[in-house]
Amino acid sequence: MLVRTIDSKSESKVTIKKSHFIGFVYPITSIDEIKPIVLSLKKEYKKANHVAYGYSLTYLQRDKPFTETNYSDDGEPSKTAGYPIYNLINSNKLTNILICVVRIFGGVKLGTSGLISAYGESANVALSKLKYVEKPLTISKKIEVEISKYSFVESYLKRNKIEFISTFKGAVCEVVMDLPLESDILINLEKELLKK
Repeated sequence: MLVRTIDSKSESKVTIKKSHFIGFVYPITSIDEIKPIVLSLKKEYKKANHVAYGYSLTYLQRDKPFTETNYSDDGEPSKTAGYPIYNLINSNKLTNILICVVRIFGGVKLGTSGLISAYGESANVALSKLKYVEKPLTISKKIEVEISKYSFVESYLKRNKIEFISTFKGAVCEVVMDLPLESDILINLEKELLKK
């Protein structure tokens, strides 16, 4: 299963009626990444009145794809800040993405439609700087192999462009790899190891 996402960050600044809207786009892989990012923006932009955000995250739950989405208006009137950000993510069919918009109030109230437009525009300007990519949804798998067979495993995984981490433990090596959800790479690797 492929997911449509981004693989880099971006930032933009839009000024509307003296208010500054600073948009940030982040690739994410875990819900645990969101709160620290939002808190760091609030710390960096001490004059910010609001840090609204929207996100979409697709991950495996019991070996099945699950998508979680949410948004926060962060004190702005309901559905005027985070919701337009969420709508931008949803309309572009993106996942594993967090978009935050920092607002520094400039003294002029924008009204409901003005806020919706400003937050949406700021998020869109930041997002438009990035190219979308399709990535396979992955699942982490672990195997243990004898040291004598490790070079074969390493070569096999590199040839198949699989990311992995190896930990050597005495006479065995533990290999943790991220495999595409619908992949038979591990099955084929295990078959090849039986022949060795």
